[in-house]
Amino acid sequence: DKQINPHVEYISSYIGNGGPRFFLSIIPNEPAPNNAFMIVKTKSAADALIMQKRIREFAASELAHINVRTELISRGTVPPGVV
Repeated sequence: DKQINPHVEYISSYIGNGGPRFFLSIIPNEPAPNNAFMIVKTKSAADALIMQKRIREFAASELAHINVRTELISRGTVPPGVV
């Protein structure tokens, strides 16, 4: 929802596998039906930090029974803008 999350440009999600290897620093998990991988592209590095906090808060309140991990990633010298 763009009104609730104006910081987000796009989201890609992969269910059952770790997604493609598109960054040299990211090695996808082995395929497993109980795994999901999500990329949240934000408009800026500051927005990435905001979304990382919001994702952690949502996971703690709504997905407490699931292991959720957030990680900032970047490409080259570009500051982190993806959660």
